[in-house]
Amino acid sequence: MGPAQRMRASSDPSVEIAENASAETTFSIQNPERINGRIVVEDSGLQYDNVLFFSINKPSAIKVVAISDADDSFLKRLYKSPEFELTATTSNQLDYNQLSDANCIILNEVKQIPNGLTTILSELAASNGKIIIIPARDANLNSYNSMFAQLGLTPFSNLAEQERQITQIVFGHPLYDGVFDKRIDNFQYPKVQSFYPTQKSGNTVLAYADNSAFLSEQGNVFRFTASIQDDNSNFKSAPLIVPTFYNIAKQSLQIGTLYMTTGNTNRFDVNVSLNQDDILTIENENGSLIPLQQNFNKKVEITTTELPAVADNFVVKNKTASLQNISYNYNRSESNLQYQNVSQLENVTVNNKVSAFFEKMQQDNSINDLWKWFVIFAVFFLIVELLLLKFLR
Repeated sequence: MGPAQRMRASSDPSVEIAENASAETTFSIQNPERINGRIVVEDSGLQYDNVLFFSINKPSAIKVVAISDADDSFLKRLYKSPEFELTATTSNQLDYNQLSDANCIILNEVKQIPNGLTTILSELAASNGKIIIIPARDANLNSYNSMFAQLGLTPFSNLAEQERQITQIVFGHPLYDGVFDKRIDNFQYPKVQSFYPTQKSGNTVLAYADNSAFLSEQGNVFRFTASIQDDNSNFKSAPLIVPTFYNIAKQSLQIGTLYMTTGNTNRFDVNVSLNQDDILTIENENGSLIPLQQNFNKKVEITTTELPAVADNFVVKNKTASLQNISYNYNRSESNLQYQNVSQLENVTVNNKVSAFFEKMQQDNSINDLWKWFVIFAVFFLIVELLLLKFLR
């Protein structure tokens, strides 16, 4: 942490920890625009894992563009500042310049896909941005299927006027990582009154009772197969809508975490536009390295594996300009001490009391002392025998 930046708690952060227990405390950091920090446990008996490095950067808003020909109030409630920068527009008022900076583009029940939009969507998907497609109930299927063909998705068939319940959640999908404490089977299922039949395309995220997809993901494109407007579905009233839309947008810009672990594969984005020959470096006081990186239109995706190999605070730089702080820590798995189960070992005696151990030890020592007397007597009788043989001749 810099000399002018100190971490101060809003209240006394001291905490009492009972034996074999854990406790929590809260630190409130003032003006956390960019901080390289560390937490140190000062204990003479703890020789490792006693320093935790962490970094805090100025929040970078995720840019979301929603193109809607239907109600978009739910999107405005979901994507709020400062975490998101939402631009809401209609298809007939679309400004293509707004799309060039977008991290995530949402087609919210657009009736006909505008000319030229598919090319921009393809470029966004190729640059690891995210696309969410929600079809309109009266969509122009030709324009949709033309877009799907360029995005590598299967086409929609004609609208099916059949009620379907959304009964299946793929709990293992990254969208729902950490969302559910356990699998839920007895929740109130959302439903749709009509949907667009299609062949399976990519990975299913949410599905109807017959295993066909309600929401699927292929690459960086997330596609619904039904309108979610109130006259067709109650999905907007279901709890699932929040983690679904929120996490899709969050994945469009992988903002760095508090810290990463050395030796693992770590990926994060740096929100910067680079010239063609520019290269980002990761530096600390002891040196610098050039990580694996991929330059997109408005961001650079960085991947680190074996390096850096040491735990420390680092800075991502473009030449001499500091762009972002990052931190690495060693894997804490060695601190999870797992002792040998002595009951599974052979020829091992277990004593539950210290006094019993010393008594047993004293008995063993007394038994071990007997061999000395046997040796002494054997030597003595040997000498006597030799003397007798010598003098009785």
